[in-house]
Amino acid sequence: MTNSEFADPRDGKVYKTVKIGNHEWFAENFSLACEDSRCYDDKPANEAKYGRLYCQRTAMEFQPSGWHLPSDEEWDEMLRAADGSGEKKTPYESKTLLPALKACGFGIVFGGMANLNGKFQLKDSYGAWLSSTASKVKINEEEPAVDCARNRFVNLGYDYVLMGGYEKECMFSVRYIRNYDFHGIQDNDDLFSVRCIKDNKEAL
Repeated sequence: MTNSEFADPRDGKVYKTVKIGNHEWFAENFSLACEDSRCYDDKPANEAKYGRLYCQRTAMEFQPSGWHLPSDEEWDEMLRAADGSGEKKTPYESKTLLPALKACGFGIVFGGMANLNGKFQLKDSYGAWLSSTASKVKINEEEPAVDCARNRFVNLGYDYVLMGGYEKECMFSVRYIRNYDFHGIQDNDDLFSVRCIKDNKEAL
């Protein structure tokens, strides 16, 4: 586990970050004030502790340069690393995950949500973080399946971290993961040593 910081140049806010497994994550809820984001109860005083709430579209539109909204697969990879598990099941869920995330410095807060009608719910008892993954979900048996955004959520009093899905217009907390290439190397300004190899003229 490695702790660091990221300063968003758009508003100057500084976020704690943490490296869990091979990748660096926000350790605090995102809080850029942008169109279609809201503070819980529309009270700015709630932003400092809980961050702001976003729908999936807004979270992806306003992701900081060099960072992105994590997919379901990236959430699974991080949760396995935090839990020290070699299990490959998807979604990865474990009854020991919440204490493991706290020990890693992930910064758990129960920021609630805003439902499809814009009603705020469950602050201090429920926290959920969006993923970039979408799926079709049947909300009830009488209605056809609807496009939903997946998330990972926690409930006060339980040590599970579970996967959920809500209509894409519902609003949740957001954590970002730093960009990386297909080798798993993060997109940042770290400096490394270099070794060169001499050209083989016979092969030219």
